[in-house]
Amino acid sequence: MLLPEPDPFAQQPLDSEMLFGLSENPFNPRRFNNIDKRALDRLWNDPLALDEHPALEPLFVAEAGPFYAQLSHFAGRLKAAGYGFVDNPRLGSESFVFRVVGPSGSGKSTLTNYLVAKLKSCAPNDDLLIIKESVRPAKIVAALERVRTRTKAYGGELSILVFDDVWLKTEDVLHDLFEELRDDMTVVMFELALSAKLV
Repeated sequence: MLLPEPDPFAQQPLDSEMLFGLSENPFNPRRFNNIDKRALDRLWNDPLALDEHPALEPLFVAEAGPFYAQLSHFAGRLKAAGYGFVDNPRLGSESFVFRVVGPSGSGKSTLTNYLVAKLKSCAPNDDLLIIKESVRPAKIVAALERVRTRTKAYGGELSILVFDDVWLKTEDVLHDLFEELRDDMTVVMFELALSAKLV
């Protein structure tokens, strides 16, 4: 039996229950007794909604594929930049862009939402703005206008931007937006793309 890797975000000893037993059937998440069924239904229709429903976090399996290595990299970069998790929440001042690339159904949205949920735990008073937008070429102009309007109205310390459907032709525009926004606030941006060739 393989034991799960340590939580890269943890700043306290591991929970022995996590190490030595499963309380639910991991292959049928609808049977989880502690899962909000309405939130689960929303997740099927909107995979970028995971961070809005903490009760769905047990559905994320860090040991699946390369997720754990990516979580460790993400946590290490943020900790080095002054971000704090779990029992010592604090926001860093460094901005980041993280690119999540993989074919449809590979878990890009699930991984990104897990990372967004961890970033939310850095904000001591939940003082952050989260914006999720599709930036397909046909939608990008309106999407970026909504982002600019919301970030200007926000006026806080940290904006988390999640852009789905990133293509090569939208990459430069997203980079320009990132540079523009990080002059006024800390920005953590996630770009989700189906293929590395697209970006």
